[in-house]
Amino acid sequence: MNEDDKNKRIAQMCNFIIQEAKEKVNEIKLKTDNDFALEKQMMVHNAKLKMQQDFKQMEKDIETQKRIVKAKAEGSNRVKLMNERELLIQSVKDEAIVALLPATSDKKKYQEVLKQLIIQGLVKINESNVQILCRECDVPLVKSAMIEASPGYIKLIKEATGATATCNLTVSTAINSSNNSISCSYPNLYT
Repeated sequence: MNEDDKNKRIAQMCNFIIQEAKEKVNEIKLKTDNDFALEKQMMVHNAKLKMQQDFKQMEKDIETQKRIVKAKAEGSNRVKLMNERELLIQSVKDEAIVALLPATSDKKKYQEVLKQLIIQGLVKINESNVQILCRECDVPLVKSAMIEASPGYIKLIKEATGATATCNLTVSTAINSSNNSISCSYPNLYT
């Protein structure tokens, strides 16, 4: 083999090696591009999922905040209504006290009111032994009203239910007040 043939042969080998290297480079470049595209697609997908989760969490947080604001507003309105109701009740109580002052001066009417109140209290508490708490100055009137209220209660229960009711009434004077002052509170009937 001569020198030219050797050089040709070496050149062919070099071209073959270069060609193989180029193909390998292209193959590696394609694989890298594919891996990059796949990785990029995975990162974009994961980022979208993360953004969706964050968005859902933000929606939940906003909804929770709305509920909190609504609950606070409702609570505030409830407190406002309770305060207005309390003022109204106090106003009615004050008016009732003013209206009751003259009613206590007419002993006959006052005794009738006491009798009706005792009957109403007996119906409400539905007990056979009841202690009536009253002002010291009202003891004689309450005792008279009790005498009339007991049969009135028994008759009322008999007519309404057909049952036979009994009631044993006693008077207590835990309130020590003068004739001209009236105190309003919840009914003072005790079993």
